[in-house]
Amino acid sequence: MITGLKWLNLLVRFILEICMLIAIGYWGVVTGNTVLIKILLGVLGPVVYATIWGFWMAPKAKRRLKGVWFLGVELVLFGSAIMVLYATGQNQIALIFALVYLLNRLLLTFWKQT
Repeated sequence: MITGLKWLNLLVRFILEICMLIAIGYWGVVTGNTVLIKILLGVLGPVVYATIWGFWMAPKAKRRLKGVWFLGVELVLFGSAIMVLYATGQNQIALIFALVYLLNRLLLTFWKQT
């Protein structure tokens, strides 16, 4: 049963990563003043986040960060996604996202899944 819960926790992590990219894209579209700026922010924001994740955070990244560096970058990425949700008026979604992230992070640490 624990094995199934561990797999579920990893699935939740993947979904959180996708939601982080969606939140940043949403912020870009909502924040932009013109259609061009909305498109640029809505596309480039998630691309920047995905690039950072791919280079330093992904499980198979060649230069994967470890320890406090990993946690620091993770907190910046997820924390900023939570903040932009709040800043765009998505308060309940931001709160749910934050709580699910915290529970997921605790379980990842407890089960040594990082």
